[in-house]
Amino acid sequence: MAQLVQNARNSNVSRFQQLVSDNVGSDTGWQAIARMFRLTQSAVQMAGMGTAVARQIKEMTLNYFEDRFANWIVDQGGWVRNFILNIEERLLSFYVLCFIYLLAFLPAQWGIM
Repeated sequence: MAQLVQNARNSNVSRFQQLVSDNVGSDTGWQAIARMFRLTQSAVQMAGMGTAVARQIKEMTLNYFEDRFANWIVDQGGWVRNFILNIEERLLSFYVLCFIYLLAFLPAQWGIM
């Protein structure tokens, strides 16, 4: 973490990106994006919110994100599509569970079976 802050302070973009890449891993996916944001959020907190170094970390992170993940997100249908699919999947799971509950428990309580 301290190395990220130091490389941002020195404007060493290639070393900063290499450190982020080493910590995030080689996979490309939503979990890798989450790891990147968590890592750089911690670096911003270490640098001090609102400082010039924190702004530099954010700028370098944005560039890294754009270079590594932007096209992949577009290929997945974007942020909104994945958010909506996640909601649809959760709703479907909820409806299936409700249906199973109705079939399994309510008929016995109502004396149907």
